[in-house]
Amino acid sequence: MKRYFLVIFLSIGIGAYANAAVLLDSIAEQCGISQRIECENCDTVIDVDGYAVRVTKDSGKLRHLGLDLFTPELKRMSDKGLMDFIETSLFAKSRNTEIGNSALLKISKGKIADFRMLNPDSVCDINHTNANKMSVEWTLDGRRVAVNLPTNYDTAKTGSRSEIEQDFIADVKAGGLERMPFGEIDPEDLEPYGDEMYILPGGSYMNRNINRHIYLKDNEKMCPVWTHERPLESMANLFLYPSEEYADPMVEVTVLKHEYGEKETLTVPLSHLIAAAEDDGCMTFWGIEKFEDEKLTGSLFFYNRMQGYDHVVKLECEPAEVIEGTGSLKARASLFIPTNNVRDLFAPYVKKTEDQKIKYDKK
Repeated sequence: MKRYFLVIFLSIGIGAYANAAVLLDSIAEQCGISQRIECENCDTVIDVDGYAVRVTKDSGKLRHLGLDLFTPELKRMSDKGLMDFIETSLFAKSRNTEIGNSALLKISKGKIADFRMLNPDSVCDINHTNANKMSVEWTLDGRRVAVNLPTNYDTAKTGSRSEIEQDFIADVKAGGLERMPFGEIDPEDLEPYGDEMYILPGGSYMNRNINRHIYLKDNEKMCPVWTHERPLESMANLFLYPSEEYADPMVEVTVLKHEYGEKETLTVPLSHLIAAAEDDGCMTFWGIEKFEDEKLTGSLFFYNRMQGYDHVVKLECEPAEVIEGTGSLKARASLFIPTNNVRDLFAPYVKKTEDQKIKYDKK
């Protein structure tokens, strides 16, 4: 069992899915609070029968509706989709109803009325067990209040696999989401890289060539490398380390959908794609496949550890043009791939013996 303790900071950024928005509108109407939230844009907390309820709207669309239990930073640190799901499900239960998959959330200790006395400043423990179950526990007046839920990708998301894919595509198209802050860099973690640069080693994923390494040209100002002379380092920074120093190139993404033979092509700023994945609770990793004749081929892996899936995006571009601000990227994406399947793609081939081979009877 891995145990995670909450650390409370302030941050921003709230997203949603189209199917979920319909359900949120429905429960808001059922509970008679729609008339209280007629504003076009808001991020506020209202009182509903003693429960503190956070309401977020963007361009007139309800993006989130749930008990106000977790800070935005905590959601980013754990899994925003699941934490939003907990808040929304508990709000539904406080109204003696269920919404979407909210029945999957169980109150294992305490009762729903206890959540009237909890808020984002309430310290709690998050436990993730066997990669498929999550629990959150609070201490309230010397006793424990807890919830648990499965952590499959379709727990916090509503609809079929195809609808979930389409909702993610809609988020990418819509934009408006912010990329996840990289976090403060400790200069002592930097290692010399060449004569005038530094590398901040990041974690790797599946193998050491797929990682989160970023490259800096100054260990005091933390300026990222962004130059024609260092195309590979510059592109790694573009994907992994948000900065205003870069261009935001357009990427033409062909999404290979779950339904065999179906695909959709969209052209959006690269930041829209990465921000949507990060808002979905994914961590970004980058791996280079080849760099020949000024053309780069590599893959982005958007890995959601808590929900056990990846978005895998294979990219092609000419780094010199992207760095100049005139280039774009082409990509092919597969969404919501179970992580075990992704690992199988990179497993070394083992030649089968004659006994291991599948036998076919000849008629």
